[in-house]
Amino acid sequence: MSTNKPVSEIMSPIIDIDENLSLTEALMRFENSGVSGLPVKNSKGIYVGVISKTDIAGSKLISCMNDGMKPDDIKVKLFMSPHAPIAVEEDETINNAIDIMLSRRVHRLFVQDRHGKLMGVVSAFDIVRLTQNMLAGRG
Repeated sequence: MSTNKPVSEIMSPIIDIDENLSLTEALMRFENSGVSGLPVKNSKGIYVGVISKTDIAGSKLISCMNDGMKPDDIKVKLFMSPHAPIAVEEDETINNAIDIMLSRRVHRLFVQDRHGKLMGVVSAFDIVRLTQNMLAGRG
């Protein structure tokens, strides 16, 4: 497979989470889906941020727990990065997606259709898997 192909050929389906759900729910989604980042939407269905495993693992969680909070009580919106997910259109080339990931220093790009609806995600892992397949003559 060439890196001039569209990102839609290597993307994974989108898995998202509501900003008012708990960190426990976010951790369960990470575990059940095998992803490390989720786009976060508000009650109106608008994507308002991204939460990653890295956002949760850190001093902020320890501080919350020291204050007596439990992961069931802590809302996703407290830990998410409050910026709209970085997205590319489904026909963006894999090569351009790699350039964007490198320049923006992100591990994943969300993929949207021509109407702006998120439909998938391309991660650094997907790029590594593609590269391995290309080097092994499988793509």
